[in-house]
Amino acid sequence: MTPLALELTDLDSVNRCAATIASMGIVPDIVMCNAGVDNFGGIEFVSGIEKVFFTNFLSHFVLVNNLLPNMLRRGGGRLVHVSSNCAYQTGPKGVPAEGIDFDNLRGEGVFHAQAAYARSKLANALFSFELARRLDGTGVTSNALHPGSILTNIAHSAPTEIRDGIKKYAHRLMTLAQGAAT
Repeated sequence: MTPLALELTDLDSVNRCAATIASMGIVPDIVMCNAGVDNFGGIEFVSGIEKVFFTNFLSHFVLVNNLLPNMLRRGGGRLVHVSSNCAYQTGPKGVPAEGIDFDNLRGEGVFHAQAAYARSKLANALFSFELARRLDGTGVTSNALHPGSILTNIAHSAPTEIRDGIKKYAHRLMTLAQGAAT
């Protein structure tokens, strides 16, 4: 294993990381696309795109598309996209019934942190499913997963009522170690 710096809110960093991997002659066996940020403090932008969508989905989209050609040349590898069951929840705190509005990646209009998170995780799942279709027969696989309900610090900046709700149900959530073991 070779640790490398990768800042998912900076596409230059994502591209540098992929270039470093290639320059080292490394072709990944597995690429685990796992980012889970939420923004309870209100809408923020990265390069003109809503930050949660950018971090949780777009940065991985760029990373995978940089690494994939060498994986295809080698004829094998696995792409794993961490999604969430919230990707399939509709309504004001989930994904709008019409899906992701790709014409509004700034998230303009009514911003809701949980809905932004759900949209980013839906994008992960859709990307994974489409890659699986396109990569069929190449030796490279693409899979999306829901890791389960895990007690993390993702809601550290959430309003008190959300943090209190998490505390109330914390005994039902997996620990980080349990989640990693799944």
